[in-house]
Amino acid sequence: MVDDKEWPDYPIGPRNSVFAMGLISIKFAELESVLAFLFATQFEPGLDNTIALCAKVGSKACGELMDARLASHVWPDSTKQKVRHFLRAFFILTDSRNSLMHSNLAWVAGSHTVLFKTARSGRTVAVAPTLEVLRRIADDMNAFVDYGRCLGNAINFASPDALKVFEGDFPYPDDPQLPAKLEYTGARIDLPDRDDIPR
Repeated sequence: MVDDKEWPDYPIGPRNSVFAMGLISIKFAELESVLAFLFATQFEPGLDNTIALCAKVGSKACGELMDARLASHVWPDSTKQKVRHFLRAFFILTDSRNSLMHSNLAWVAGSHTVLFKTARSGRTVAVAPTLEVLRRIADDMNAFVDYGRCLGNAINFASPDALKVFEGDFPYPDDPQLPAKLEYTGARIDLPDRDDIPR
């Protein structure tokens, strides 16, 4: 068996940053499953049908449909506001995840994490996120996974058709702060000294 410190034997860039990007990928899949849960709660096609639909058309399209139909839904305005809050975060985190997963990692930058990609305009754009920024994206995804699950459970529990397995209410969650968007630039990236970047 190959020791973790020996694998891989090719350059990958800063290990902690690569680990954080792997966690972002895993957490995003979980976030998509929560979106499907909320979609099923809003439109009631059944969770199995929702999962198949989201897989076919994409979770972003499902989120856009939820947003477009929310105003005419029978939910109270306070519930609609919370669903909109989740969707705003979902769209921001989707853009950040997509940018990260479709970027090349410039491992020659040493301790820096430098990512670059070709934008739809044909221009090469780049970003040099700190480890803290990458970790924050994963943490924000985790926060909205929890938020979306609690929100879906609260909505379903408030339904008159819900099976009540315990007395009392399923509380609506407090709104987490919206995540910041990961911004790529076409401008030159000036990197700080290597010792200033956590590994």
